[in-house]
Amino acid sequence: MGVLLDELRAAPECGSSCRSPGTSEGAAWRVLDAPGVQATLAQLSEGSGGSPRTIERLFCSETETSFGRWRQQVRLMHAVRLLCDGVSVTEAELEVGTLN
Repeated sequence: MGVLLDELRAAPECGSSCRSPGTSEGAAWRVLDAPGVQATLAQLSEGSGGSPRTIERLFCSETETSFGRWRQQVRLMHAVRLLCDGVSVTEAELEVGTLN
């Protein structure tokens, strides 16, 4: 684990941010605020005035990726930050919602 953390700290920056959406940002902000939330896109986009399909389409055009893949990248970046801060793998998994 120590070697992995040393390698992560020494690694050059390589796209450690996700392209932010514009119009469909309501669902995105909910994910950014709580990466571990297990809500579907339909649940996250409630009150946005658009159907989940419309939100997904807008999301793809604004970020050049699907909402699911974008959420996965957000979770991965959050988990790496936690691991670099010394949080255990299990705690990081619980925090980002990959361990139920």
